[in-house]
Amino acid sequence: MTKWMIKCTKCNTEKEFNVAFDLSHFNGKLYLYCVKCKSNTEHEVLGVYDPLTNRFIDKRELANLKFKSIEMD
Repeated sequence: MTKWMIKCTKCNTEKEFNVAFDLSHFNGKLYLYCVKCKSNTEHEVLGVYDPLTNRFIDKRELANLKFKSIEMD
C-alpha cells in the first residue's frame, strides 16, 4: 500500500489515504467521500510518503522525479 496525503477542496481537511495504485495518474484530483462535509467532494493530492524512507514527497517534487526517470531511459 502507498500512503498519500490528500485535502478536501471544500473544507480543507487533510488526511492520509492508503491505496495500492498511483494517484498521480488522476491529474492531482479525485472525488471521495469527506466525513466532515458528509458528501462526495473533490480532493487534491498533496503528495506521497516514500515507502522506503517514509519521507514526504510533495506533488511538485514527485512530478520532477517522474520526469527525470523518463528522461534517463
